[in-house]
Parts: sequence; structure tokens; C-alpha cells
Amino acid sequence: MVSMLYGTIGLVISCTGIVVGNASGAGAGGFVVPCLFIFLNYNLSQAVAVWNAVILIISLWRIGNSMLTREKHPEGSKSIIDFNSVLIFQPSLFIGLECGFITMSILPEGVKLIGFFLMLSALTAFSFKKAYARLKAENEAKKPLLRTTSLEMGSSIEEAQAQDESEAYCPVKKLLLNGLGFVLLTVSHLIIGSPKAASLIGIAPCSKEYWIGLFIYFALLLSLLYYSYQIVRKERAWNMERGIKPLPSEFEWTSELILNTALLAIMAGFFSSSYGVGGGIILNMILIYKGVDPQVVTATTMLSIIFICLSTTTVYSITHVLPLDAYSISLFIMTLPLTIISYGCLKKILAKHSSVILFILAYALGISAVLVLIFGFYKAYCIDHNPNVWRFGSMCHKAF
Repeated sequence: MVSMLYGTIGLVISCTGIVVGNASGAGAGGFVVPCLFIFLNYNLSQAVAVWNAVILIISLWRIGNSMLTREKHPEGSKSIIDFNSVLIFQPSLFIGLECGFITMSILPEGVKLIGFFLMLSALTAFSFKKAYARLKAENEAKKPLLRTTSLEMGSSIEEAQAQDESEAYCPVKKLLLNGLGFVLLTVSHLIIGSPKAASLIGIAPCSKEYWIGLFIYFALLLSLLYYSYQIVRKERAWNMERGIKPLPSEFEWTSELILNTALLAIMAGFFSSSYGVGGGIILNMILIYKGVDPQVVTATTMLSIIFICLSTTTVYSITHVLPLDAYSISLFIMTLPLTIISYGCLKKILAKHSSVILFILAYALGISAVLVLIFGFYKAYCIDHNPNVWRFGSMCHKAF
């Protein structure tokens, strides 16, 4: 039974996480999930399930609002969402998730915790470095970095109109491919199971049926990734034929860059498979490192993770992992109004100082790094009473 005090603390921290996640596109799960576990008495799977559902609500509203209002790129008239990045990110993330599930079930808990802590610490330092660099540039220019002139805006408007005539540029087709990835992930986890939910048809981990199902799933994901690669390359060729250049912070989608982006996204999925958080963080870092505008980073990351959250929430609901008690329902109800209010306030700030996104992300990462390490060892020694945190495990047992 959760006390009123603990329940209130848990909800307040979760609401803070909603504001942080809404601003940065990711980065709050690292400190919200441990707090849901400690203060609301959820087990780790339930805490991850609740936070996944919250991120799903945030992402659905943000992406829906961006598309309905035709929110534009800060540097031109194109969409604020980089659909090509999402197209490459999603199947790569799913591949990384499955590879991570297998590897993380074998690695010792202590190794996973220290590795996750070091990764978050490095990303924190990188985020602060980028945030201060962008703030310095904004202060020197007295305007957001990489803003285009009216002449450039007019040029980009013409280019965007020209691109809309291209079948390769059609976002609907790209969204349908993302939807196909969502279907593959959901069906796979329902049929062969996942670390947080057992197979609905009773397939055991490491059984012959499991490996056949996993092989088919990987083959389909690789096919989807290759088809996405062809679409992005086709669009680049179409643009080059017409002399259309990417905006200053947009990617020039060469084969090398596509491969590099896919490998980094696989790494993001790999790390996020350990505790159900971290994937969006690394996607943020990939885009920031490539010089993409922070507002575009947030919108693109939101769309990239929306299908993962939708899939995991569906699986958690069907397998009864997602708790529907007074606290989780209260949190779900508060998520949408908090998202709308915080986004309205942040949008005014971000119009002048987009570096705020990077600072919010950096602080969230720093707090997450400390809490994940403390919470992980506390859970292992004090709750699970498991002194063997340095012992290798096995994926061939029912751990759900």
C-alpha cells in the first residue's frame, strides 16, 4: 500500500519528467522510472510500462500538433520533423532492441549498471558542451543560430513546394513504413515474447520456435531498413537533379551517412533495452552531434520513439503488465494538460533561445546518471537480495 506522501512525491517527480520530456524529446525516463519504483511501489516492468504510456501521450500530442499546424523548420519552410531520419532510425532501433535484449540478459547486472552510468555521464558532458557553444553563438548573434534570411526563406519555400511533387518526398508513405515497423515489433513481442512480457502462445526463450521467429523478425527488419535506404537515396538523387540543396543543418544523405546513422540507432536501441530508457537520449545526441537545430531534434526524436512507445504500451496492456491504479490513471490524466501548458510556455522561450533544450537535456542526463547507478545497486542488494550482481546470466529462462 502506497502512502499519501510517497504517492504525492511520485506524482510530482513524474510531472516534472513530463515537462522535461516535452522540452527535450527524451531524457526524463532515467530519473522518473526509479522514482516510480521507489515511491509508487511498482516493479521495474510496471514502472517502465507506465512511463512508456506517458511518453506515448506526450509524443502523440506533439506530433499531431506539429502536423496539424504545419510547424516549420526554424531555417526554412520545410517540416520541423526530419522524416528521413525517422525512416532510418526506426528499423535500426528495433534491431538494436532485440540484440540488446539478448546481450543484456547475459551480462552481469553490475556491468550493465556501470556501463549505463558511464554512457549517461559522457552524454551529459557532451550535452553541456553543445549547450554552452550554442548559447555563446546565440548571444553573439543576438538571434537563434542558423536562422536564414528572407531571401533564403523564399528559396526554401520554392524548394519545399517542388519537393512536395515528388513521390519520394511524401511523408504519408514514410509514416506508413514506420507503421509497418510498429506492427512487426508488436506482433513479434506478442508471439515470441520479450524480457518484460511472456509469449501469448507459450513460446519459450531459446526454443526452436523462438529462434525461427527471431530470425524471421530480423530478416523483415533488415528488408524494411534496406527499403528505407532506397527511398532516402532516391529522394537525394531527385533533389540533386533539380539543384535543390539541403538546409544548413539538414543531412546530406550519402550512403556512408545512412549506414553511420543506422549503426548509431542500433546502438541506441541496444542500450535502451536494459532498463527501457535511453534510446531517445542517444537519438537526440546523434542529431545534435550532426548539427541539427534543437527544435528539429525534439520533434524528430518524438516521432522516432512514438512507434516504440505505442508498441510496448500495446504489449504491456495485453499482457497485463501496465498497472491501472489510482496513481497511474491520475498521471495519464495530467499528462496531456501538462504537455500543452509546458509546450506553450517553452515555445516562446525556444523562439529566442533554442539552447534551452540542450541545457534541459544535459541536466536530465546528469540526474539520470546518478539515480540509475544508485537505484540499480539498491534494487539488486536491498530489494532483490541478489549479492551476485557480477555473475553472468542466461536468456534461456523465463524472466518475465
